[in-house]
Amino acid sequence: MSQVDNRNSSAAKRARTDGSRREDDWTCPSCGNVNFSFRTTCNMRNCTQPRPADHIAVTLNLIALILLST
Repeated sequence: MSQVDNRNSSAAKRARTDGSRREDDWTCPSCGNVNFSFRTTCNMRNCTQPRPADHIAVTLNLIALILLST
């Protein structure tokens, strides 16, 4: 009998169980929780601090450096 994977596509980007951290993930300045890059607010219970505005600038700088080095 074959099994069907009923998980939605966002499950793959949420499941980073190997402990790795991507360059565009961000740390909440209020509670220190590490958030996935797609989050706009901290997902730690009772925090909900918005992602820092400078996070976008840092990400854009990293992209520019990558493009310039190729």
